[in-house]
Amino acid sequence: MRIIALDPDNLRHIKGYTDKDVVVYISSSKPARVLCTLGTDAEGMNPAVQGILNDPEIKPRLTLVGVDNEKYSGVETEYMRKNNDKIDFQVKRNVLEMIDTSIRSFLDGYWNSPETVNSDLTDTMYKAKHRLRATIFYDLEEEVWEKRNESILNNIRSATPGRNDVLLCTLEERYWFNEKLAVF
Repeated sequence: MRIIALDPDNLRHIKGYTDKDVVVYISSSKPARVLCTLGTDAEGMNPAVQGILNDPEIKPRLTLVGVDNEKYSGVETEYMRKNNDKIDFQVKRNVLEMIDTSIRSFLDGYWNSPETVNSDLTDTMYKAKHRLRATIFYDLEEEVWEKRNESILNNIRSATPGRNDVLLCTLEERYWFNEKLAVF
């Protein structure tokens, strides 16, 4: 199974990775099916992702294997609300925001093709971010990131993926699913 990253939260294009580039990249695999972790309904996604999922090459092969993200974002919102008045929490949150901004800034300069977006370097950067986040906010990382991804993984497994399938996921999820689905 080939795992390809999308940027569902960003309305601007990644250099060398427009929605047309992504469709060509997906189609080059000649996938039997295209599994997508980005939700349960393609209508709620940004226009670029909607365009990719509605492409005539992709849409007939598309299976959505995502979860209701509201469930997990609600847990994170509540956690933030409960802890926001604590100074140490604010410092930790600010450090993570700085790291996230730095990673994205670095990667925006590095990305110039589908291969660079879907590279080991990209995966390593996001894996490091989530390891740091797990160190700083272990409970939150377990309750939101890990549980959400495990739920998606269960949906993927229920879809009985094959070697000729493609999995579309977010930039940050790619390393996680690469590790969990390495047997494909």
